[in-house]
Amino acid sequence: MYDNTLWGGTVAWLEEDVPEAKREWRQCAIELNELVSADTRVEISNVTMGDGITIWRLLIKLNKMLDEQVLSIT
Repeated sequence: MYDNTLWGGTVAWLEEDVPEAKREWRQCAIELNELVSADTRVEISNVTMGDGITIWRLLIKLNKMLDEQVLSIT
């Protein structure tokens, strides 16, 4: 889970509209958002509270646990 997903809304702004002092951290937020959203091993949920909160969970471990439960039942 991480906070400030939207980084004050600047992640949706054009680069030239972002104040110079916020550009470096804005870019970090964009890169993290892109990495998490491209990762097929995770499920993502965004909470529209404050500056945005992203919650994700790892599916591989969950799928492995479910497979083990199915195997133990059969």
